[in-house]
This record gives sequence, C-alpha cells and structure tokens, in this order.
Amino acid sequence: MKSSSNKLLGYKQLLSDIRSLLDKNLGRAYQAVDNIRVQTYWQMGERIVREELKHQNRAVYAKQIIQKLSYDFGFSRRLMFEVVEFYKTYPIVHAVRAQLSWTHYGVLIRLKDKEQRLFYEVQILKNKWSYRELENRIRQEEYQKAKKAGKLDFTLPKQLLEPQEVFKDTYDWDFLSLEEDYSEHDLEAALIDDIRKTLLEFGYGFCFMGQQIKLLIAGRYHTIDLLFYHRDLQCVVIIDLKTERFKDAHVGQMNTYLNYFREKDKLSWERDPIGLIICKEKDDEEVHYALGKLKEDIFVAEYKTKLPSEREIQKQLRARR
Repeated sequence: MKSSSNKLLGYKQLLSDIRSLLDKNLGRAYQAVDNIRVQTYWQMGERIVREELKHQNRAVYAKQIIQKLSYDFGFSRRLMFEVVEFYKTYPIVHAVRAQLSWTHYGVLIRLKDKEQRLFYEVQILKNKWSYRELENRIRQEEYQKAKKAGKLDFTLPKQLLEPQEVFKDTYDWDFLSLEEDYSEHDLEAALIDDIRKTLLEFGYGFCFMGQQIKLLIAGRYHTIDLLFYHRDLQCVVIIDLKTERFKDAHVGQMNTYLNYFREKDKLSWERDPIGLIICKEKDDEEVHYALGKLKEDIFVAEYKTKLPSEREIQKQLRARR
C-alpha cells in the first residue's frame, strides 16, 4: 500500500494537507463533542427531575429510577446522580458555559456555595485551568483566600481574537521617510521614530516591548528586530523585518525565535508566541509551502512605503556630488 500510494500524483501533498487539517481541527471537534455531552446531560437531568416531581410522595422513587436508568443505559450510578445534581445546580440552561467541559462541571457541582462556584467558573475561563488544576485550587482554598483579601473578581474575560483577525496581508508605511537604498536597520529605525503611526497601522492591541532583542542560543547571539505584546491575543508577537522578497529561510529563523520564547519566556496563562515576517514582497504560493504546519504560528505580510518624488531624487543626487 505504501509503494502504490507514493505513485499517485499529488498524493504526498494531499496527505500533508489532510494531516494538517486533522491536527488543527480535532481539538475543536473534541471540544464540540464535549459541549454536546454537557447539553445532553443537562437535558437528561431536567427530564429526571421532572419525573421525580411527579412522585414526591414516594421517598425512595428517585433512587429507584436512578438505579433502573443506570442499568438500562449502562451508565454508572455515580454519573446518573451527577447528571441530576448538575441540573439542580444549574437549572437555567443559559447559565451553562460552553467553554467548560463536563469534567469541570463534575467538580463545580460539589461546591454548594453559589458565589464560590461563580468565582471558580470565572477563574477557569481566565486562566484556562484543567479540571485537575481546578481541584488543586479548590484544595488550596483560593476562593477563601481571595475573599479574605477582598479580591474576589467575577469579571468575565473578553473573548480572545483569532490571530487571522489581527494580522494584515499588507502594511501601508507611507508615513516613513526613507532613502532609496535603505537598509533593514534604516527601516526599523524609521518605524520606531514614528512609533505612534506604526502602532496605528498595526492595529488596536499592539504594545511595543523593545527592539534588537538579543537571544543567546548555543553560545551564539540571535537578534529579534521588534518585539510586541498583543493585549487581545494575550501573547508576544515577534516581528522580523526583511527589505527583500520572502525566502523560505526566513521561516526557520522565526521558528527558532518562537521556540525560544515558548520555552524560556512564555507565562503560564499566555497564548503561544506568534511570529510576523514583514517583507518587501511575497508570493502566496511560496509562503504556503514554506509555512506548512506553521500557519497558525507564523504570519507573512508585505509592506509598502512612499516612493520619493522625481524632485526629491534629483535633490538627493545633487547632495551626493
């Protein structure tokens, strides 16, 4: 099978593309399945409780139907009791948050205090806690400590943007004053000299952190042109400036920077760092194959600058004589 598949025209690229799609979307699929499970368990709990209410005069009825349903559906009795408790804890379906998994809710329903439960819901969303981390924080009495310190926070985080919504395909830098034969250093300096307009062109959320950042890797220094932080993406954005056409070698260089920051600099609550290569020009097909599976981590754009007028060129030539 392996030898015959290699002979199929275009199969290797097809295989790579399908694998990339699976890597990208399976996580979303699992989350979608878990959301359906949460909704289904809520509906099950509502239906069971509704049946219980019809037989309130029979004290053992609730336990009997749980036992019977567990047997008929092959569910554990513990799960069935949790399903019922889930509905009783969250009787309004709109209070059930899509971002939380069933394992999160399995922990939250053990908390009988509504304020305490809400506190941990918000912390899960803000800090992306797993259910194990949630259990650990409850054991450490984080809610009680925050309440005692007067630092209870119930403000829900703003929905994070996707990187594709942030980065442009072309940046218009016509506000820059550059010589005809400018270098990458000249381009970088001009952007920093007019940082206000630079930030406006990048868009809302970009915060300037520094330039010419040195990284010591294997005894050799590497230099990052520009370093930004994006408030909405909640991650570091590394920018590499190129006054030439895009080359696939640019990707390897940027990937080195990203791996370094991911391991050495990233905070626990932050998104993975993102790289932005800004070139004088690019070809979309070349970029596509150069990035491969790195399309979510590295973005490539081109920039446009204002060309000097004929009078300005003549003036510069006279000044050089």
